[in-house]
Amino acid sequence: MQVRSYEEEDASVLMDLFRETVHTVCRADYSPAQLEAWAPEGIDRHSWAKRFANSTTFIGDENGVITGFANLTGDGTIDMFYVHKDWQSRGVGTHLMAKLEHFAKEQGLSRLKSDVSLTAKAFFLRKGFHVEKAYTKEARGQRFRNHIMIKSLESSK
Repeated sequence: MQVRSYEEEDASVLMDLFRETVHTVCRADYSPAQLEAWAPEGIDRHSWAKRFANSTTFIGDENGVITGFANLTGDGTIDMFYVHKDWQSRGVGTHLMAKLEHFAKEQGLSRLKSDVSLTAKAFFLRKGFHVEKAYTKEARGQRFRNHIMIKSLESSK
């Protein structure tokens, strides 16, 4: 698998990957109503395009098949991190995280930060993140338990 940079023509595939993955992989941790609020049928494509434009996004690519994606804002925030539902536990997330960390260090960032779901918490812990804060957030009338997680990049330079 290779990790490559995002291209505009990836946007539609990434939105579908996001929705399918949330509704499949996260259903053990969230209710159907929460999943629909998180990843609705009618995703606002304009706001997603803006998110990609305002961040650096990397794509997991296996012979032309997009296996996952992750993005990083200029302040070291991982805004989105999703592995395709059919590519879970196959190293995609590990490759994407390594790329994000390498890129962040090149940019002189001292830490990574992310708003992490219950489903992704164990993965982020395995990658050296710690929980800064557990909290409940609201989106589209639904409340979600989430975690702000941080990883220092200082000691791993």
